Amino acid sequence: IRIRIRPGVYEERPLTFPRRVSGEKQTLRYNIDATFGGSFYSDLLRSIASLRYPLHGLAGYAVDGAAEREPIIRRLQRSGIPLRGLFKVLLLKRLESSLHALHVSLTRLLDRLTAAALALDKQKVVVENRQLSDLDDDSEPDLVSDAALQLDSRLFDVERLASDIDADRASVRTIMRSVQELLERADPKVERLEKYLEARPPRDHRTIIFTQFADTALHLGK
Repeated sequence: IRIRIRPGVYEERPLTFPRRVSGEKQTLRYNIDATFGGSFYSDLLRSIASLRYPLHGLAGYAVDGAAEREPIIRRLQRSGIPLRGLFKVLLLKRLESSLHALHVSLTRLLDRLTAAALALDKQKVVVENRQLSDLDDDSEPDLVSDAALQLDSRLFDVERLASDIDADRASVRTIMRSVQELLERADPKVERLEKYLEARPPRDHRTIIFTQFADTALHLGK
């Protein structure tokens, strides 16, 4: 390649890949329990496990014979269990990425639960696109928000569905309060990253930060 040394002066150099430097000094270790307190992660795990996820398993609330009357119910029966498990894993992945990303997901979940409760008041059950799609491990079901259709609430055990929606709304609010308290502090994960980058002058080192979630990237950008 041709390298400009100074105006009018160039030097030919062989094209080579940068030497990769790796090892313990280049490894940024991060412990959630040590950062946020010994019980935070275990408490969050219990809270996530205790959620009933009614919006991710609507088929479980269908009354006898509903699948014969409404083909959509049969599709819900195929996707319900995998979708619940995927969403649980997603919440934990979001936490590992950043508290901000977790808070965004919880906010979206609370909004959907509230919308579902309002729809039930109108004798409707909202079935979202995510519940009718085949999702892989890299999907983000909390980011798909377009409602596909509304079903007659008489196809479902409304009392049990409404009870679980209300229970999850209360639980999500509790989790969000805990996360919000931590968000009001300085983010130790970001502070550790900033300290690391300060020791890597841009003229000497180019740094690319990869993250699985756009919300974390936007948070870092701010």
